[in-house]
Amino acid sequence: GTNAQRIMDQIRQGGSFATYARQYSEASTKAVGGDLGWIRAAQLPASLATAAAENAKKLVAIDYETLDDYVAGLPDIMTQGLEDELMKSWDQLSDTYEQAKTKVDVTISDVGVTYLEDNRAEVLIAQNVSVTQDGQAAGSTDGTYLIRLEKVDGDWKLSSIPDLPS
Repeated sequence: GTNAQRIMDQIRQGGSFATYARQYSEASTKAVGGDLGWIRAAQLPASLATAAAENAKKLVAIDYETLDDYVAGLPDIMTQGLEDELMKSWDQLSDTYEQAKTKVDVTISDVGVTYLEDNRAEVLIAQNVSVTQDGQAAGSTDGTYLIRLEKVDGDWKLSSIPDLPS
């Protein structure tokens, strides 16, 4: 599985968060084991928890019938750098969605912040993703993903998705 999934599994088993922060975090608190410990959404700045969940959901929930709206909404949820990266493979991705008449639905079940400083955060998102193709269920999966966010003009935006399945 992904790093984030392993971290989540270890945390659920009562492992020391500081150990995993040192092991996995690329943030500047790595050497001291991460300042924050494991913070549940309820204890977070509301704007960060909400933005992380909503932006991650908007990123993954793609509907072949509204691809133009999806692209138009990207600047609201992510940094320019991440948008540029995503758009490199967009033509191929959008063709795939249109050909298979694909819709993706996302439910976010948990949000935990592993790192937070003034304008940067690392967040673990637990989500269920279900896919339909041409109106038929095509599978679903539960997973936990690490996402990074940056505050841009007062709004938290996705800046990096190191291990989101493509």
